[in-house]
Amino acid sequence: MTDAKMAELHPLTFPVHRSFMAPLWRLINNHGCCVMFIIALLVIAYIVFVVFLLAKRNSDIIDPNNGDEFDLHRTLSGLSSFVRKLGQNMNETNKKFDKFANDTNKNLKEIQSNVADLNNRVENLEQGRTGEFQAAQAFSKGDHSKLQLYYRRMIDKPNVAYLYSGSRVVGSSPAYSPVKRTVFTRFKNAFGVGLNYVSKPSFILQELGQMGKCYPLKVNKNKANDFGHITIRLGRAVPVAGVSIAHIGGNETLDFTSAPKDFTVTCINAERGKGKNRQDSLIIPQNTADRVAEYQSNGNVYQIFDAKPTDGENTDGQHTYGTCTHVRFDFLSNYGNKDYTCIYHIEVYTPKATKAPQSDSK
Repeated sequence: MTDAKMAELHPLTFPVHRSFMAPLWRLINNHGCCVMFIIALLVIAYIVFVVFLLAKRNSDIIDPNNGDEFDLHRTLSGLSSFVRKLGQNMNETNKKFDKFANDTNKNLKEIQSNVADLNNRVENLEQGRTGEFQAAQAFSKGDHSKLQLYYRRMIDKPNVAYLYSGSRVVGSSPAYSPVKRTVFTRFKNAFGVGLNYVSKPSFILQELGQMGKCYPLKVNKNKANDFGHITIRLGRAVPVAGVSIAHIGGNETLDFTSAPKDFTVTCINAERGKGKNRQDSLIIPQNTADRVAEYQSNGNVYQIFDAKPTDGENTDGQHTYGTCTHVRFDFLSNYGNKDYTCIYHIEVYTPKATKAPQSDSK
């Protein structure tokens, strides 16, 4: 290509072909591919050289004696240990999740069972089919005879401490009176003015009375755990299988603090000796490990306590119980009243009578 033609094609460009680089220009123009290949090789060689220098510089900085050199085997071992621990943690997590799922299913089943039982109770209460609902209705209406009849059917044992069967309260701690006994008050009571006295305690052996009709046992403030006692003489000497104490419920009375709480019951058999020779036995609480029996504040109005049987059993599997002529109740605490313990009603039960076996002889 001539210079004139190059000038026509590139009028504004620098005339390289006329400069000192003309030989290089002609070489590129005639052998462009080869020249570009050579330039690429030079660039690659330069990059490799720079990388080599950097690697050599880093190797010179690291001291092989201080343990900082790269250890591939140790790194792989640490990675393997990490993977194993991760697997163990995942297994433990799966076990905990399975246990949580099982516990959740168990709790759900219990909740469903409780809900079903609650629904049945609500249905029975709505329809008035249960004896508890009938007893609650009788108590709310003040019909204590029906209430006592319900518990009599539930106990299914004869009460031998009933007043009209000959039983009496023959001993008790002093009765509490809100009015101080003086000559003046006794004079007023003698003439029927401002009467303020407590009935004889034997009325607690009758049916459960109205609210407030109780026998207040005076608390002995000079002696610990002495909240009153009552001794009942039974109509005849009988084996005692249990007792019950009745008190107006906490929802019905204005003050439940006078209700008895901890107590014991002692069987006395006066026919086997008198005085120091008499052998008394503690029959309640039933379990010898328990020190006292407890009247529950959130329990039924009538609360039943089984007596401790004597050694041995009958051939029909029924327990035998000690024979008592008297039964003594010792009240060791109440629900907070510091002046008196209120006793509404007490019953004493003998084992249910069994029919005598019929003889085969004619």
